[in-house]
Amino acid sequence: MPINERNIAFGLLKGGSRAYDVARRFGCNERTIYRLQQHVGQTGSINDLPRSGRPRITTPRQDKYMVTSSSRHRIIPAKKILQRLREAMGTRISVYTDRNRLRAARVRAQRRYISVLLTQRHRVACLDWVSQGWNRVVFTDESKFNLIWADGRVRVWSRRGKR
Repeated sequence: MPINERNIAFGLLKGGSRAYDVARRFGCNERTIYRLQQHVGQTGSINDLPRSGRPRITTPRQDKYMVTSSSRHRIIPAKKILQRLREAMGTRISVYTDRNRLRAARVRAQRRYISVLLTQRHRVACLDWVSQGWNRVVFTDESKFNLIWADGRVRVWSRRGKR
């Protein structure tokens, strides 16, 4: 539960609302609200306690640099972005860290699109088909759909053959 929702939820609890009603409002389990109440009672704060774990190597500024440089140059691989980051910021991070930061920011790799160029002959043929080919196409809005049962036009097959 985000910190702003925790503040609102705890304010509602202090105001006299039931935990069930608060949980319903935020779409969470009632037990979550009881734990929030218990946490505030023990620590006196709504904030999370510090967690153990490895500290982040990159700063938010470096993460933003990786995301913006990869967004501007979509076809550059992650290794090249990492080299640019090393030159610009003077940091030593692994390729996996770079990829994880880009994945967290939902930046995906893309390939350069290579297509066959149309010649003048192709363009003329397309224009001819548009001008003449569409004259032979008939558009109708008559369609038949059977939603409940078949009317005899559809064949039903069984194991013994036709029915």
